[in-house]
Amino acid sequence: LQSELALLRARASVDGTRLDRDRTEAALKRQIGLSGTEAIELVPPRETPTIEVDPELAVKHALENSSTMDLIELDAVTARRRMSEARFNNGFGASVSATYGVNQTAPELGLAYQSPLPKQQVLVGVQMPMFQWGGGRADVQAAKAEQSRAANNGRARREALEEDARYAALQ
Repeated sequence: LQSELALLRARASVDGTRLDRDRTEAALKRQIGLSGTEAIELVPPRETPTIEVDPELAVKHALENSSTMDLIELDAVTARRRMSEARFNNGFGASVSATYGVNQTAPELGLAYQSPLPKQQVLVGVQMPMFQWGGGRADVQAAKAEQSRAANNGRARREALEEDARYAALQ
């Protein structure tokens, strides 16, 4: 029974592979502009060239061209920004805003725009943390931990990328 099951699975695999080949061939014909009835003749090369791949060159190109490196840099920049925000949000702050507007009411729409009444407003605010009970220090420490985590994750992702590229070249 196991042999029959293995045979059925092998036949199903062959049928699936044939279907994939036919689908790929139809896509190639469509891409190069052949009709569905024209046959494609495959001519295998007479000699197979030997290719030697330098794993270190593969690693170099992987590091230069991988989006993983951009993500590592983005994470590092984001962590530095959060660290700066935590430091700067831990002190005094001030804000000034001014608004100016006009308004008018009238029984008809056209009259509402005649002689509008000015409305002016100036707001000045000062923020001063009186008691944070160590909250600011905790925010800075959390940002430092986040920065350390981003650096460690970046280092691990870079090493994994190097390893993947090296083994892909060797394979």
